[in-house]
Amino acid sequence: MRQTGTKICDIQSDIPGIILLSHGALAGGLLNTLQMVFGDVENVTAVELEEGDNPEEYQAEIAKLYEAMPDKTVFLVDIFGGSPFNQVMQYFLKTGKEIRAVSGMNLGMLMAAVSTREDAAANYIEQIALQGKEAVIDIGEQWKQQS
Repeated sequence: MRQTGTKICDIQSDIPGIILLSHGALAGGLLNTLQMVFGDVENVTAVELEEGDNPEEYQAEIAKLYEAMPDKTVFLVDIFGGSPFNQVMQYFLKTGKEIRAVSGMNLGMLMAAVSTREDAAANYIEQIALQGKEAVIDIGEQWKQQS
């Protein structure tokens, strides 16, 4: 398991957090790309599940991060039903806390989450999911429509 981005000691108490979870280096790669576009971002961290990692230790790490983050913090997870998803769902089911997670993360979704998190409306998670879907475009079809 590898964590990149904001560490517990660096958390800003007034900015909702975003915790990226993935198999392998996807989460860290998205965070690095986000920083290329936005510069330094606060309260965004990536926790990557690597082959051979203990699922319980992974869950303990993401729980510790989530509980240290401010209210309205959200998880962005690589795939629905995968190990990172399962660990975050087990955490929410065990604690009874409101589920604040979106799967299928992509860069468009992450950029929207960072851009709108301080104004996080009641439908914040719905907006993040919508932005993730809208970031997926069939370029060939788009080209045909513009020609």
